[in-house]
Amino acid sequence: MEAGAAVFGESLWAGTPIAALTWHDGTCAQAALCEPTGDTVVSDPAADDESAAHALAKAIERASALDHFEVQATGLARFAPASHFKVLAAL
Repeated sequence: MEAGAAVFGESLWAGTPIAALTWHDGTCAQAALCEPTGDTVVSDPAADDESAAHALAKAIERASALDHFEVQATGLARFAPASHFKVLAAL
């Protein structure tokens, strides 16, 4: 199941770095996360569970080293609800 941008926004507003495992490029996780907020790894859908788990573990290690204050500041800037509503209202 792929989480939507709102899920990422809520976590980043709280200053929670995110590690994401995806099966292909172009996912919401890749669009939502950037270097200061988390890490995304793409695993081959045919990979065994252990390989996928190791890939995710590396992403978790990288994400856990991020500064929570920077994650929060970046999340608040990128996922500010008011800016999204202004953009939608301008359409």
